[in-house]
Amino acid sequence: MTLSALTKGSDYSFKVQALNAAGSSDLSNVESITFAFVPDAPLPPQVSTDGTNTLVKWSAPLNGGKEVVGYLVSFSSGSDVFVVDT
Repeated sequence: MTLSALTKGSDYSFKVQALNAAGSSDLSNVESITFAFVPDAPLPPQVSTDGTNTLVKWSAPLNGGKEVVGYLVSFSSGSDVFVVDT
């Protein structure tokens, strides 16, 4: 069985019951999930400098139903590319 149109970020619980001509079984144990997707992309960052330090700020994106636990910030200078795990 495939379900569609579940709501992103919503919690769902599932049980199954078998049926035949004699009747129906007991319900199965419950299996619960949070229907989640990867987070949306953040908006472009805001970058400022005081001449010594550079401050990079961004707003948290929609999380897709699960908490965002980190960010990768990449920046470049010429042909050099750097990535920082926050």
